[in-house]
Amino acid sequence: MKIRTFSDIPLIGMGYINNMYHYGFEKFVEDFKAAGMDGVIIPDVPHEESGDMRRIAAAHEFILAEFITPGTTEARMKEICQDASGFIYCVSNNGVTGVKKVDYSTIGTVCTKARSYTKTPLAVGFGIGSPEAAVEAAAHADAVIVGSAVVKQLLAGKLDEAAQLIADMRTALDKRYCD
Repeated sequence: MKIRTFSDIPLIGMGYINNMYHYGFEKFVEDFKAAGMDGVIIPDVPHEESGDMRRIAAAHEFILAEFITPGTTEARMKEICQDASGFIYCVSNNGVTGVKKVDYSTIGTVCTKARSYTKTPLAVGFGIGSPEAAVEAAAHADAVIVGSAVVKQLLAGKLDEAAQLIADMRTALDKRYCD
């Protein structure tokens, strides 16, 4: 909760359902929200199995991110988009997360299709590890999600480098989209 004394930027955590399930999803949402968090990304829960979690999250005004990928069928995308709140995580490519060269035009096509089903903001993630990649991904969405590149720096104890990467991405995005 201490972070809320100096920032009102929405904060979204990420974790796996097994821990939340054992903790109790409703208790998790209540405690996470009390700690100042606004939502969660749970990559191992498919939309079709998230109904109870979506209801609990909605009752607590807590974001439970939905996912779409280049392989999401149109019928499934329509359902996900209609049920989504907060934002939709648009996975930029098939495969595992991590910094890599990505052709963001593929997810751009997915984002264009998704926009016909929802006004919920779209956030592109997977493979974003540089200011240039952030700008390229942002061309197709309302936000970018950067995880692995920052976590890698943090795990190596390189706090200054992580902060600089974030600052450089923000500067590049502002220069491209806000000037």
